[in-house]
Amino acid sequence: MAVKTSRKRRQDATTKAIFAALRKAFPGLPTDINEAIYRYNSVSIRVLIVNPAFEGLSSAQRHLLVDRAIKDLPSEMSNDISMVIMRTPEEMERVEERGDLKYMDFVNPDRND
Repeated sequence: MAVKTSRKRRQDATTKAIFAALRKAFPGLPTDINEAIYRYNSVSIRVLIVNPAFEGLSSAQRHLLVDRAIKDLPSEMSNDISMVIMRTPEEMERVEERGDLKYMDFVNPDRND
């Protein structure tokens, strides 16, 4: 599922390193970094992972998978992650009808400004 964005996504060395670590753990991530991760501001990075590995897992279990994926990154990089949205492909098919606010904030971070 391609992410429709409202503005240009900011990328830097930290977002690129996080993206590389996540792609190793979740090979199904899009090849376009802008669909999976971006720097929201100087201290905040937002991440969207859509992967069938999350099927049947609780939010805590999903976070453990993501934590394992980024465990080797320096803490000054991983500490900038402020939002991680972890969905299965099936959950993404229903994201708009469910009114998934986290996803809507990822897609359109300026909607509340």
